[in-house]
Amino acid sequence: MSRPTALSVRGVSKRFGLNEVLRDVDLDLEVGEIGCLRAMSGAGKTTLLRIIAGLERPDTGTISGARPGDTAMLFQEDRLCEALTAVENVAFVHPDRRISRSAIRRDLAEILPDHGLDRPVRQLSGGMRRRVSLACAMHYPGHLLLLDEPFTGLDPGTKEVVARYLRERSRGRTVLAASHGEQDAELLGARTLRLSAGDGWEPRGPEEAEKT
Repeated sequence: MSRPTALSVRGVSKRFGLNEVLRDVDLDLEVGEIGCLRAMSGAGKTTLLRIIAGLERPDTGTISGARPGDTAMLFQEDRLCEALTAVENVAFVHPDRRISRSAIRRDLAEILPDHGLDRPVRQLSGGMRRRVSLACAMHYPGHLLLLDEPFTGLDPGTKEVVARYLRERSRGRTVLAASHGEQDAELLGARTLRLSAGDGWEPRGPEEAEKT
């Protein structure tokens, strides 16, 4: 038996001037499902995520299931409080204001080395900052999680660790991740969806469209 639909995108198109970025995009994700948008840079992945999040308006089409206050988003650029530590950044967005710093440290220690936990994030490498941003998004309340290039700046070994963290922390939530990495959908246990610039969705073939 299929699960209820958590996110539905119908006929979404978007232009910026003469540049057609999205055309007649349809998409459905079930409750608790992870979907991975596969496309090259410039194919409209970020624009589609921003439309779903309510940050851009489509020229045509409708979005259902994405509600303000119930959607968390990891942006392509890291949006962190530069003077705060990794632990403090997560505490800042965490819905439980009573959560202890030690609990946050234990959580972050799964994806960050000890020396990265208590330094201002402005002193961290790009890959470490990306992991802090992902942790913030994972702890932000919301049933829908939108991830724009979650593995940017990560080496293959770290990517596997972060993918496992993401899968475990997102259980019960619906996730839509945008990526151009060949193996990212498999790492996430996600259903692959391919987006081509201006052409909507391209099926990848039965074996590649299956959940891994």
